[in-house]
Amino acid sequence: MIIMMRIILCYTKSHYMDKFILLSQKRSGSNNLLNALMTVSGQNMVWFDSPPDIFKKFNLSFDSQIYENDVNKCLDEMFSKYNGCKINWDEEGFFNVIDTLLNYDVKKIFLYRENIWEKVLSEELALQVNYWTNPIGRHREYKTTYKFDGIDSQIFKKKMIEAKNKYDYVMNQIDNNFIVIKYEDLYSRGKYTEVHKENFIGLLNNININTSRVDDAIGQFLDTHHCYKTENTYKNIANISELENLRDYLSI
Repeated sequence: MIIMMRIILCYTKSHYMDKFILLSQKRSGSNNLLNALMTVSGQNMVWFDSPPDIFKKFNLSFDSQIYENDVNKCLDEMFSKYNGCKINWDEEGFFNVIDTLLNYDVKKIFLYRENIWEKVLSEELALQVNYWTNPIGRHREYKTTYKFDGIDSQIFKKKMIEAKNKYDYVMNQIDNNFIVIKYEDLYSRGKYTEVHKENFIGLLNNININTSRVDDAIGQFLDTHHCYKTENTYKNIANISELENLRDYLSI
């Protein structure tokens, strides 16, 4: 969030681009992706998963709980000031307004993480340390030396099923007009390749963002340096051996 705040405070509009909603799954690299889009476009964008004190900086007349408001009215106001926003599609409230959001007349980017085991584990670890509200300096500790409590395997399996069911449901609602991209298309823990770069450039072209600053965005938010090596984290989970046995749980 600190990175997000820094960009919100310093970027202003610079050129035309298509209006869009980034519909993101939690723990799918959406924060870094939106930061990258902001870097390339030079424009502010709205994060609907911001804490209330951060959301106030967007100077909108409604709060971040868009699911509890008149969605069309909120989006109309937001898009009169900004060209893009991020909304989590796996929040429970999303499914109460899914038709309105999916039918709103702007481009939609659907971002998800193909590896559900990694998605659920990432979220469970983030919940243990309240990752989103901690300073950046603590993040390095969490990824390298912090000792995590064990995670109940039955709860873990339930959350994997829930994540898969939500994904299947939303995928059945979208059509070919959506820009569908996955975490694995944009990030690599090994080598960041030309394929990853071309996937990002393809996304930029789809929403009419000039690519002149693409290397800046990749260097700051997308390359391998920003996709940490999970083995440094996983080895510090009390029952990682038990959880490793669940990698293929959904394919059984």
